[in-house]
Amino acid sequence: MTEQQLFDTIVNHLRAQGRKSLNEDGKPAYRGVNGCRCPIGAMLLDNDYSPKMENNTVIQLLGGKLLSKKLIKEWEPHQYFLQRLQYVHDHVDVDMWESNFEWIAREYGLNHSPIKKDNETLS
Repeated sequence: MTEQQLFDTIVNHLRAQGRKSLNEDGKPAYRGVNGCRCPIGAMLLDNDYSPKMENNTVIQLLGGKLLSKKLIKEWEPHQYFLQRLQYVHDHVDVDMWESNFEWIAREYGLNHSPIKKDNETLS
């Protein structure tokens, strides 16, 4: 996948979900309660996911033995980009996600379509 494809997939997922993926202790999780998923968790098929992945960053996953060779090959060129998106999910308030998505898109030269809010027109 290209960074644009990764960005679109992750942003669309997080927008639809509208909240963080947290475990029962309130900490960020690849697979959280109520079926929530973080940016990386959203891209993992069920057979690619393992509970052993929890409490590891995407960089740690790529450096360990928890991801398939296929995913490592696909994600490794984009590891720092994915880490940025994971950071937004884990450490930024949900109401600030959009401004962070816009900033990341500008930084990486990606297309970003802001969501339209009630009574607001897009320019």
